[in-house]
Amino acid sequence: MKIFIYVTLAIAFISCHTTKKMRTTDTAALAVTDKAIVISMKKTMCYGQCPVYEVEIYNDRMAKYKGEKNVDNVGEFTATVPEERYNTLLEQFKNARFFEFKKEYRAPVSDLPTTYLFFSYEGKSKKVMDYYGAPESLKALENLVAELVNELEWKKLKE
Repeated sequence: MKIFIYVTLAIAFISCHTTKKMRTTDTAALAVTDKAIVISMKKTMCYGQCPVYEVEIYNDRMAKYKGEKNVDNVGEFTATVPEERYNTLLEQFKNARFFEFKKEYRAPVSDLPTTYLFFSYEGKSKKVMDYYGAPESLKALENLVAELVNELEWKKLKE
């Protein structure tokens, strides 16, 4: 019984010591990779030739793109958003009062693609689903992100 207690205490001691080391290492790793998605947009399929892709824009201006169907770039790509363009995009989301949009816009119709638009800024984040009936100001933001996707110089990730 004493051996069992000694072994248990030894494991607990080693475990606590290892946890401290891991926390230090994890904190250092987080400092290096402290990236967060600021804007993302996902466009889904329809019965026709709708483009299907997803784009994520991070707080370090890095962008990731995944094209799936009916797009020029199929696969996974990265690019850097120019600083001025990034700042302008943030301003447009703030000016459109993104956080005041409804969470979803839909109607009982079929054969339309769905657009999911996400924005995170100053501790707040929101995802909006646009299937049908979204206000023009939301559609304008969707178009701005789509334009950015077409403007950037994408570099394909190795498969």
